[in-house]
Formats: sequence, structure tokens, C-alpha cells
Amino acid sequence: MMTILETRSAPPSAPASRHFDFGAMAAEDRYRLLTAAVLPRPIAWVTSASPAGEINAAPYSFFNVFGSDRPVVALGVLARPERPKDTAANIRATAEFVVNLVPYELAEAMNVTCVDAPAGVDELDLAGLDRGERRGRASAHRSLPGRVRVPADP
Repeated sequence: MMTILETRSAPPSAPASRHFDFGAMAAEDRYRLLTAAVLPRPIAWVTSASPAGEINAAPYSFFNVFGSDRPVVALGVLARPERPKDTAANIRATAEFVVNLVPYELAEAMNVTCVDAPAGVDELDLAGLDRGERRGRASAHRSLPGRVRVPADP
């Protein structure tokens, strides 16, 4: 059961909250309710690499930061019944990923990377974007997947 408190003024006889029985709701309705209730929802544009170095880029609106003294970032990667999403498979295999925040000027390109492309397809290439500098794991400040490079970046 989820309770959402209403912020508008209500007559004294009206209830101050609404209750939603998630067990009785369809998955699509639960999704729409949650995404409408939790705002703003910044988008994590996650780049990851397979063990073979194949780049994957995908946007995630279910993400947040849960700590800073040991940085903890949580991604909500929804499960697929047939095979894991490339992002999840890559993170499990390499323990590396980069969270990029989406600048307004790259919103359309980010939408292109939302496609369910086959494994091995570089979504940044599909979107016509360059990657930032990539280095191997020996360099602690640069991750193998690299970052999404804004076209004006040096």
C-alpha cells in the first residue's frame, strides 16, 4: 500500500491523503503513478563497456545518490525475462560505469540511446556522439567506458 499526501487545501471533511493498493494495480499503472509522484527525476545517462570493450549508453530515470563517504549511486535497471540489459551485464562483468547527467542540448541524442539495440551496438554512435577520453582500469580517475562528450567539450 502506498500513501500519497496531497498538498492542496481540502475541505475538513475530505481525506488528506490517497491510498493506492499496488497489489491490485497493473504494472503500467504503478509505473505511471510512481514516475508522476517522484519529481524532479534527473536522468542518469549511463555508459558502460563489455569485457571486450564494446560501449553501451542508456538513460535511466530511476537513479539516485545514497551516500558520499563511500560514494553510492543506485540505478534501477528493470529486468528483462530473456536476457539482462547490456548496462546490467556490463556492470556485473567489469564493475565499472559512468553516470553522465543529460545537458539540455543533448536531450534528443539521449532519446536515441534509449533504443533496445542488440548487444555490441554502440548507442553513442547511433546518436552521432563522441565519447570522452577513455583509459583502462589502471587510471583511477578515468573509467573504461568514458563519458558522453558534449560537442563543445575540449
